[in-house]
Amino acid sequence: MSGYSPRRQINLQIVADNKLLKEIKARITRLYNWSKAEAEKRELFEQRHSWELILYDAAARYLKELKAMERLRKAANQLARQERDKSRDRGPER
Repeated sequence: MSGYSPRRQINLQIVADNKLLKEIKARITRLYNWSKAEAEKRELFEQRHSWELILYDAAARYLKELKAMERLRKAANQLARQERDKSRDRGPER
């Protein structure tokens, strides 16, 4: 572009920049449309499978509670063993 006048160089740069802007806008539009379609697909999936999702969440909460109960049971057993061992170490009380 060095053979062109400064004004021509500026105009050529503007044309190149405008072309790039147009490509960027087209990409943004495609991404926006894609994200909108994905959101609609997700919403439709959630509507179609709402009961399954509710049951899955309930099952996950139930399993979490079961694990907590198991930890409590193990802790209680461990405390009972410790108390039993302490009473054995002390021997019979008279």
